[in-house]
Amino acid sequence: MDIKREVQRRGEAHLDPRVKELAEEIKATEGRLVRALKAELEEERKELERKLDAGREALERKGDLLCNLKLEVLRDMDNQEAAEEVVPIRADLVEDLGREPAPAAQGLVGPTELLPTAAIWTS
Repeated sequence: MDIKREVQRRGEAHLDPRVKELAEEIKATEGRLVRALKAELEEERKELERKLDAGREALERKGDLLCNLKLEVLRDMDNQEAAEEVVPIRADLVEDLGREPAPAAQGLVGPTELLPTAAIWTS
C-alpha cells in the first residue's frame, strides 16, 4: 500500500499544476452532477409516490362505490321480492276468491279487497 502511494505521489509531483487543477475541477463537477442527479431522482420518486397514492385512493373510492352499488342492487332485489310476496296481483285474487275483489270501502283500514263483500258491510 505504501508503494502505491509513493508511486502516485511521485507521478503527481511531475504533473503540470494546470493538470492538477483540471483533475480537481473534474472531480468537483462530477460530485455536483451526482448530487444533482440524486436530487432529480428523489423528486421523480416523490412524484411517482404521489401518483401511486392518488391511484390507490381512486381505486378505494371506486371500490366503495361498487360496494355501495352492489348493496343498493341487493336491497332493491330484496324490496322487489318482498313486494311480490306481500302484494298479490289481481289475477291471483280472482283465482283465490273465485270472483273479482270487492272495491275498497271508505273508512276501512287494511286490505279490504281480500274481504268478502258481506264482511265489509258488517264491520
